[in-house]
Amino acid sequence: MKAKRVCQSQNLAKYFLRRPVLQHVSFEIFQGQFILLTGDNGSGKTTLLRIVTTLLAPTQGQMIHFDGEPGLSLARIRQRIAYLSSHTLLHPDLTLMENLQLLATLSEQGASTRDIAQELDHWNLSHLAHQACRTLSKGELQKANIVRSLLHTRELIVWDEPQNGLDAKSQERLHARMLALKAQGHTLLCTSHFETQLPAIFDQHWHLKEGRLSL
Repeated sequence: MKAKRVCQSQNLAKYFLRRPVLQHVSFEIFQGQFILLTGDNGSGKTTLLRIVTTLLAPTQGQMIHFDGEPGLSLARIRQRIAYLSSHTLLHPDLTLMENLQLLATLSEQGASTRDIAQELDHWNLSHLAHQACRTLSKGELQKANIVRSLLHTRELIVWDEPQNGLDAKSQERLHARMLALKAQGHTLLCTSHFETQLPAIFDQHWHLKEGRLSL
């Protein structure tokens, strides 16, 4: 049986103040695929991820999610996508556990307190669970942000440079978590500056240069 198409773009373009950021971008992502997207700063990686996650509308072209299922609202599409961006979305004055529990309760398929504790343990964050997020380091916040993105059951996981700010041990934990997600049949679109910083578990390697995508 053919795998379900999770998302598809058709000749996408994005302009900011008439300056092209993305041009003629077309691709397909199928259920269970791991896609690595590389490119230099300013190549359009984050812009493309924001379009995939519906946070930004393309200037031209079309983005189709979940095989174009009928009746899919923007809100329903967003509920089926997990997005890791450079912004943590964690309230600085709440503890790490309070933040994660709050975000979990806002989801229809949110993680339990036990699930959150297990995820924190994997990332060596258990001892920080009851500290205010404003006291965490950049690397600790990045790990907390990854945990946040995994709180819900999602059909598409989109990570924007998840290795940023992580030390060598934390990058090993990231790789182990990615291997587990792969084994569970998840779909991942992940960006990086360098292909060598991430494990060789990707089904496809895409590259963006000056807004144009090479598959």
